[in-house]
Amino acid sequence: MLSYIQIQLFKHNENVVFAGDKFEGIYMMAKNMKTKVIVISPCFGYNLAILKHGSFFGDASVVFDVPSKYTYKISYQRAYLKYYAKPIYICHIAKEHVIKIVDKYPGFGNFLRHRALRRLSYWEFIETGEAQIE
Repeated sequence: MLSYIQIQLFKHNENVVFAGDKFEGIYMMAKNMKTKVIVISPCFGYNLAILKHGSFFGDASVVFDVPSKYTYKISYQRAYLKYYAKPIYICHIAKEHVIKIVDKYPGFGNFLRHRALRRLSYWEFIETGEAQIE
């Protein structure tokens, strides 16, 4: 499975995906990174969540084959803005490889789907005050 992981480079404040677009895979923030991913709600124009090292995202779009409801922007954490000119490295597993992993390990697929549903429901709750968490 490690052979499926690729490294992608991003610039400070670059969008990983825009609201309405589909993720091309799952992205993972490596531990001890000086970066964050800001999840922006297009409906309200504010930061819905900030994902830091150890987080992964894009799973809902990939496992349910739906476009993202949110824009994901990557940037350096405030304390590390002096690095803004350096590229940001993010781990990525392409959608076709995620599907292979989910097919081979159904328990992981169930975990991924459940986690994606809970996170989407939580973010919907933040936006609207109503959620359907199962």
